[in-house]
Amino acid sequence: MYIAVEFFSTFREIVGSPRWETDLPAGTDLAGLLENLCIRGGPALRRAVLAEDGRIAPGVAILVNGQSHAVRQGLATSLADGDTVCLLVHIAGGILNPYL
Repeated sequence: MYIAVEFFSTFREIVGSPRWETDLPAGTDLAGLLENLCIRGGPALRRAVLAEDGRIAPGVAILVNGQSHAVRQGLATSLADGDTVCLLVHIAGGILNPYL
C-alpha cells in the first residue's frame, strides 16, 4: 500500500525533504510505518520521533489524514492505501484566554 509522509520543522531538516512516499505491506500500522521511516532516516530521525521506550517522543505530533494518532489508536492505528501521515513538532505559547 502507498503511504505519503509529510515532514515539518525539525523532521524536514533531519530527512532533507518535505515529503517521502513509501510502499508498505497491507495491514501495516503506524508503529510499522515509523519503524520503516526510522530505518530509512537513520538514528537522528529515530531519536527525534521515538523515546527510548519506543513510544512517541514528547513534543511530537503525528497526524493520520489530518487527525491526531492520539485520538485514534495510537501506534496501533491502522493505515490504508493512500493515507497521508504528517510528523510535526508541538508548538506551545500564547496567552491563557479565560473566555475560551
